[in-house]
Amino acid sequence: MSSYVGMKNLKIRFKSKHLHAMEAAENHIEEIRKNKFSIGAEDPNPLTQDLHNAVNCLSAELYTKDVHFLMELLQNAEDNMYAEGVEPTLEFVLTTRDITGCCATETLVIFNNEVGFSRKNMESICSVGRSTKKGKKDQGFIGEKGIGFKSVFLVSKQPHIISNGYKVKFDEEPDKHCGIGYIVPEWISDISFVSKVHAIYGSQKLPMTAIILPLKEDKVKSVKEELLSLHPELLLFLGKLKRLYVHTDSCTSKNAHSLTAISIVNETNHIISRDKNADSRVVHLSVRDKPDGPEEKCQYYMWRQAFPVRPEARVDGRTLVEKWMVSLAFPFGNRLKRGTSSIGVFAFLPTSMVTNFPFVIQSDFILATSRETIMFDNKWNLGILACVPVAYVNAFTSCVKDGSKVFTAAQAFEFLPSQTSPFPELNKVKETIRKRLIDSAVIPCETFADKMTFCRPAMAVRVFPSFRDILFRLKKSGVSLAGISSMKYLPVHSSLDEDKYNQNLDFLSVPRRDDWYEKCFEACDLVRQASDDIYIDLLCFVTRYLKYSNTISKFPLLKFSNKLGETELCSLAKSKEGQKIKYGVLTELHAWLHKCNLLFECPNNIFFLPNSIQVALTNHQNGSKVFSWLSLHGGVKSCSALEYSHQLREYISRVSVDSHTGTNFAHFLYHSHRKKFLSDSEVSSVIRSMPLIDGSGCFRVQRTQTLVPSSRSKWIKLLGASNPFVKVNYVDIGEAYDATGEFASEHTPAEVLLSFLTTRAGARDLPELTPPDMSLQAASCQMTSEQAFLLLDWIRFHKTMGSYIPESFIRSIQSGKWVKTTSGVDCPRNCTIPNETGKAILQIVKNGLAGFSILDENFYGERISLYTGELQFLGVRCGVNGVQQIVMDHFKLLSSSPINRATAFSLFMFIGFLKIRRLLDEQWLNDISAGRWLKTFKGYAYPRESVFVQSDSVAEAAEW
Repeated sequence: MSSYVGMKNLKIRFKSKHLHAMEAAENHIEEIRKNKFSIGAEDPNPLTQDLHNAVNCLSAELYTKDVHFLMELLQNAEDNMYAEGVEPTLEFVLTTRDITGCCATETLVIFNNEVGFSRKNMESICSVGRSTKKGKKDQGFIGEKGIGFKSVFLVSKQPHIISNGYKVKFDEEPDKHCGIGYIVPEWISDISFVSKVHAIYGSQKLPMTAIILPLKEDKVKSVKEELLSLHPELLLFLGKLKRLYVHTDSCTSKNAHSLTAISIVNETNHIISRDKNADSRVVHLSVRDKPDGPEEKCQYYMWRQAFPVRPEARVDGRTLVEKWMVSLAFPFGNRLKRGTSSIGVFAFLPTSMVTNFPFVIQSDFILATSRETIMFDNKWNLGILACVPVAYVNAFTSCVKDGSKVFTAAQAFEFLPSQTSPFPELNKVKETIRKRLIDSAVIPCETFADKMTFCRPAMAVRVFPSFRDILFRLKKSGVSLAGISSMKYLPVHSSLDEDKYNQNLDFLSVPRRDDWYEKCFEACDLVRQASDDIYIDLLCFVTRYLKYSNTISKFPLLKFSNKLGETELCSLAKSKEGQKIKYGVLTELHAWLHKCNLLFECPNNIFFLPNSIQVALTNHQNGSKVFSWLSLHGGVKSCSALEYSHQLREYISRVSVDSHTGTNFAHFLYHSHRKKFLSDSEVSSVIRSMPLIDGSGCFRVQRTQTLVPSSRSKWIKLLGASNPFVKVNYVDIGEAYDATGEFASEHTPAEVLLSFLTTRAGARDLPELTPPDMSLQAASCQMTSEQAFLLLDWIRFHKTMGSYIPESFIRSIQSGKWVKTTSGVDCPRNCTIPNETGKAILQIVKNGLAGFSILDENFYGERISLYTGELQFLGVRCGVNGVQQIVMDHFKLLSSSPINRATAFSLFMFIGFLKIRRLLDEQWLNDISAGRWLKTFKGYAYPRESVFVQSDSVAEAAEW
């Protein structure tokens, strides 16, 4: 009960206090009406005529200038006083209720929680050109000079005010008592008026001040548009107002049905920079466009800096201002535009200037009468604009270097004015900002030593993201990148070196330098220190971004295995000029060739990529591109087992090598074929042209014919243990290949390699061996029957095949005494093999002819009869024809000179034998007849000139 009584007493005291204030306010209004406007006064005010003139001027000025009444009301709200602990708030309520009784279709009610009107405030409103804020002119101007509250008459004929006990209205029409309009107050006697305002506000307790504007019919639309266009960012540059509401008439909570709610949620990170006469803070601004819509928020980094007003920039109306306060707002996130453009310039309240700058400029600019733009031909404004680059650079530097929980250093670069402004004067500001920043150490750079440093744009370098990733991976793997800190140019920090910052970095002329990568490679020894996978990524990077570099070819970029098997580096140029670097396409092939190449000590200056590099490059998704680039620019070529075999063969043929290297080459070919790196045809083509170790242990490079090893041959039986055809490059495969061997950790069993070479080299034995173009030494002495048959088989094979048999080879056989005859040894052309008839002929002429070489059939056996054709080819006379011919030849030879009796009888008997068997050769007979060999009584004569008689008496008679 006691608490209820106390509350009741409190309400009574409050009501009593309110009634007292209202009574005092009403008396004050009556006082103003009487003393100032002579309403109800006995003596008129001598200044009344002056008021008439002032009001007429106000009316003219009000309707000739493009005044924004909302801006003027915002100025008043900003300039008002607020009780401690109160969050300054301005609310606009648009209602269709005609609460003033003016027959208005819509009424705008403005609520402000200021401390309320004082007597001076009310007297100021009832005056022209008089303001209670004159003492604040040194801080700048928000509204239009000389207009202020009177601007409401643009939209309302009868504005009403409720504040601190005052209930008054004004009328633009002249007062019927004094003939003056606009400034004559009239007390509102309607008791229900305040209740109606309460209903509009939706609460029993009103803010201290309410301005009620019954709207002119033709102004309703423009007022709505102006309310909807209120820029959310206008609160950023007002020193007092923290909340702004625009809503419709409602009986419930304004927050639930607000058309728009703009508020500064909080301010944080307030920092004062005394050396720069500046301060900064972060403002959290929010806006809600619809009652049930989402709340949009944005954080703004605010920088405010004071500059002394330069004497040459002073203008009338700003004579009391000593400092220019330049404020810059940097939005982190999407700016709160509420359907309007991104305004770039504020003069406490927004202009209509879209600057294309990603930040907002605020200062005490002098505006054009429309308030849409600042006056660029005004020296005051030009003086302020000259301060903007300084403030910007200080703010930007603070953002970048000091940082914040709200934004990163990189995000600050989004606020660089990199785009062209539609205003030439602002482009000058932009260029001055750029020049100042170019000379400032504002670019965050990395040394990869867990420390960020800053340098001038010209000393920074933009690094491709892929290369930066490589550096981070190198660092993570333990590779020292200390060399970067010693480089002339430092890489831009990773947070900034992204595509979205390209335009900003271009604005500051931060360069890209292709030569920087090479210097980084060198400073940090990246190629040598990088793991295989990172090294491949380095190559991929070079392939993609540095492939047209003029200097990268001279940098030691390529890894290869030297003769000791150690990884070594060389440049693309050196590789292309002579240091042949190879790789196998298949991993198994590469490993095999790599191992063999080391065993052969890198012949012909051939080197291979390290095994691990080949594997990493082959498995990499861009490996094929890297291989192609290395081939084009570094001469790094793929190598097959066949190509390497040719290179190795050429090297062995050109350079004097020992027998060990020669046999190793054979082992290499054998195992390459066994591993299916060489096909049958490929290995055969190499072996048939490779140098061979022959039976004498000599290394033979030139070879026209390959002989099977002597131990496995027939030719040794005919030709002897040593190869007699070496001079014509007939090379026999030596027994050096016959032993067990170990090569490249691969085992070769005994005899396997020799068999392999014999088969693949196309080695030949008798009788397939091609007869050489030289004499057959074996035909110079008697041959065994086995040798003879080997020779005859040899000749038979090539005659059957239609092969060419060199003449020198045949002559040596034909003239060589190697044939066993019944009388000794003779050459084939002097020999004969008679049949029975032939033997009869020989029997006939045996007394007259001697020295016939008859092939010893007992020596050769019956087999010799199978080689009649080959014997005849060699000159042996066979059968009756052969015997006949050889006897005929002998007699023909003897017929050229006298012959003895026995020979003559042998000849006669031979002729008779042939005649009986009709074998007589008439030409031969004529040739015999032409010789003087026949003994007559008169000496030797031609047979055709001689006479044969059968008795001595006839003969004696013939002599006479």
